[in-house]
Amino acid sequence: MNRVTIATAVFAAATSIGFAFPALASADQHGAGPSGSAAQHCIGKQSWPELVGVPTEIAIRTIEEQNPFVTVLEVPEDTAVTTDFRCDRVRIFHSPSDGSETSPLLVTRIPSIG
Repeated sequence: MNRVTIATAVFAAATSIGFAFPALASADQHGAGPSGSAAQHCIGKQSWPELVGVPTEIAIRTIEEQNPFVTVLEVPEDTAVTTDFRCDRVRIFHSPSDGSETSPLLVTRIPSIG
């Protein structure tokens, strides 16, 4: 058996007896997206609509203070990202305020876990 086969077997056995992996759970495993049942298993604040248009530095500090269980990742707008759902991750999509490289980066989408 290779490592992937062993890991798959262990994961299948653990989930079949009801063991949950919340930090690794995907939306597909729970049958819903971030707004559905997968997000219900996450701890702490899950969405920050008030941060759209705010500089990224302030947004990062705010999210980390309000939910210490997450890691905040900065992502330039229009960057492809994985679609897996994680309770321990918040992505901050950003772009320059006036389109130049020297202007401050502002949050462009509602930051939320996932």
